[in-house]
Amino acid sequence: MKKDSPSDLVGIASVRASIGGWPISTAGMSSTSRGLYFDVREASHGVELIVPACDHHAVMVALASSRQFKCETHRASREVSCRAGDLIVIRAASAARLSGAIPPMLRIGIEPEQLRNNSRLDKSLRGEDDQTGSILYVNDVFALYIGGAILEEMRKPDSEWRMSLLHHLAEALTVHFVTQYGVYTGEITDREAIRRIIEHLGRTTHDFPDLSALAKQTGLSRFHFIRVFKTETGMTPARYVEQCRIKQAKSLIETAEISLADIADRLGFSDQSHLTRRFKAIVGKTPAAYARANARKHLSD
Repeated sequence: MKKDSPSDLVGIASVRASIGGWPISTAGMSSTSRGLYFDVREASHGVELIVPACDHHAVMVALASSRQFKCETHRASREVSCRAGDLIVIRAASAARLSGAIPPMLRIGIEPEQLRNNSRLDKSLRGEDDQTGSILYVNDVFALYIGGAILEEMRKPDSEWRMSLLHHLAEALTVHFVTQYGVYTGEITDREAIRRIIEHLGRTTHDFPDLSALAKQTGLSRFHFIRVFKTETGMTPARYVEQCRIKQAKSLIETAEISLADIADRLGFSDQSHLTRRFKAIVGKTPAAYARANARKHLSD
């Protein structure tokens, strides 16, 4: 496998977007896990699992045993076996391909900055303990039990208490990785929480979330969320969301044959006049003037 440049690396949000690779996603669960990212995957046989070159380390906990499956990295390709609870580690910027009898797995994303020097993951991440640089010879019973509980909860129908339970399971697993493997979950957590929100807003085209929903996604208090967000972006969350909505409005005015009233409704403005006022305040011209300036002769009301 070729070595990826930093610009080729895949972020956590992009990995989660590839829902076919990790069909059971617990993305919402990570909002209280203080900097670690969790997803679970059912067992498969005869279907390849691609772990792309990412900007974060991937630690996968085997939730069942497997007599044989194939593990390919840029270093080597070989048949491996694992017990329930074994850890499989893919370092940041390295891709891997798993095939054969792949057991169900809990995937944990860890930012490189979050590993303390000389942590228990160091040797495996440097490839010093195994010729593929991917198998960490540790059997983690605690991670197995918590990961198994997460998988079982993800199989159940939604209920009002389910997400709360997943939050607590994620928190317990995070504390375990802090104490056992030297994972640091300090201030970087707040920055990464804001980065995830910005990535989410960048993909949003309608139904923009309000302040309470954004704060809830990060697991931060409303006050702390506003303070950290402003520190990281230079503007309040409300102002940033408005900028995103206006950016989307500009795109719709340029390309979509829909009325200004429909654009206002799609983007969550109270009415057309509200959109017009805010658009002019931010862009410096009315939507109609902007449409004319961008080769759209007429913008219907």
